[in-house]
Amino acid sequence: MQENTAMTSERAPSGPTPAGCLSAGTGKLLPPANMVTPSGKAFSLGQFHGRRNLVVVLPGAGASSESVERLLTQLARGRAALDEEKAEVLVVLPGDADGPRDEASRALTVLVDEDARFYRSMGAVDAAGRAAPALYITDLYREIYCAVRPGDEQWPSSIDEVLSWLVFMNIQCPECSVPEW
Repeated sequence: MQENTAMTSERAPSGPTPAGCLSAGTGKLLPPANMVTPSGKAFSLGQFHGRRNLVVVLPGAGASSESVERLLTQLARGRAALDEEKAEVLVVLPGDADGPRDEASRALTVLVDEDARFYRSMGAVDAAGRAAPALYITDLYREIYCAVRPGDEQWPSSIDEVLSWLVFMNIQCPECSVPEW
């Protein structure tokens, strides 16, 4: 049976959650997906399993909103802080979209979802079925801790809110802690 990974509000992380994100979609797993880089090289999300937290930005089809562009710029500039939290930023473009500009495209991993299948599996589509912007933050094992869309009051206004989720997840994640002796 395939798990529904659409944005829902079924379970919140235990303990206090960082400000700036709703815990919608938590408890679900980011589905495995195979995509391509803009140069056409095959890419699998599975390569990060157990190794990196993921910050998955789906800019959507058409022109990205100002809040998405601002967040992408901050994520690109905050690469060192993200590395400290063992996080990889993935910008997943639908096949018909333009990529992030200059700085973001050099500092972030850009992928192409040629048929928008990943967008649909994540519930990141508008009423007309077009790819819509969204943000997902997952732990090392692809469990979604945060799922939001631009315009939601929980959309991160800065990289600091994304980093607070990553710190929170790293504290919460029992698979990531020092083994109890």
